[in-house]
Amino acid sequence: MFDFAESIIKWQKRHGRNNLPWQKPITAYRVWISEIMLQQTQVTTVIEYFNRFITRFPDIHTLAEASEDEVLAMWSGLGYYRRARHLHQTSQIIAKEHQGIVPTTPNALYDLPGIGKSTAHAIASIAGGYPYAILDANVKRVLQRFHAIDEPANTQKVKNQLWEKAQLHMPKKRCQVYTQGMMDLGANICTQKPKCMDCPIQIHCKAQKLGLQSSIPKKIKKPSKPVKKGYFICFIHKNRVFFTKRPSNGIWPKLWCFPDYKEYEDITVYDHEELPVFRHSFTHFHLDFHTFIVRTKPIELHAQGIWLGICDFSNIGLPSAISKVLKKNIMPLLKKDCRIS
Repeated sequence: MFDFAESIIKWQKRHGRNNLPWQKPITAYRVWISEIMLQQTQVTTVIEYFNRFITRFPDIHTLAEASEDEVLAMWSGLGYYRRARHLHQTSQIIAKEHQGIVPTTPNALYDLPGIGKSTAHAIASIAGGYPYAILDANVKRVLQRFHAIDEPANTQKVKNQLWEKAQLHMPKKRCQVYTQGMMDLGANICTQKPKCMDCPIQIHCKAQKLGLQSSIPKKIKKPSKPVKKGYFICFIHKNRVFFTKRPSNGIWPKLWCFPDYKEYEDITVYDHEELPVFRHSFTHFHLDFHTFIVRTKPIELHAQGIWLGICDFSNIGLPSAISKVLKKNIMPLLKKDCRIS
């Protein structure tokens, strides 16, 4: 007799991912950090960031006692910086209210900043061994195809259906292996272009029987994003660059950035270079990024900020767009200057 969960568990043991850094060892803290990082981010990207982050913050207490700037610096380049702020806030709550131990029961996790239902269930099932199903994007795709739910996954009706199906298939034992198996199956086999012949449940998959595996789930029509323009000045003096901290609202809240051009539109600039414009995408809009390099004396600038050299860039939280400009256009100039000096 076909057993959905048993098929996933057997497949996971033979073909799943069993050597990811957050699996050695498996702890609630490491699972929590990895699950937050993996939201809207590929595993291959997360691995490097996770290793760096866990080396700097090996436990709740080191994370809770760090400054927000330190946490954001370790997160620089991953994007969606609210995740890092929630991690920091949650670590302080856990240190204070849970004796520094990450809870493994959903009821204790639901109210913590940045932890939704699926993340709470992942921690509970992988770290705690409790039978709580997860529902990330990969798992949704597996379940939609297996049950031939031929509707967009973003409607509340389909979300409810998928939660019901996810919990229905969840085994009472070996929850850790099953949960990892569902994530791995969706990530490596039941992809946008499914490898049905390698799937352990394909014989019983309704979408495969109906020949609908390539059209399920239905693509969600996304509205076109508006395009905005941003103008920034990169002030350079010798081998140092001037950064200002973004306000707590708007784009890149509390991250360090080049000053906004508007703050210095009244100054006369005789020696400047405009870098090629590139487009940086946010969730709801595109930003055409204009950067002007200005070599200047260390005059008192309007905005409060800091002058930093190459070795200091990794110590502050930088938006990925700024990091790209620094790496591609600014650091080569600074290195050249270093050789001359």
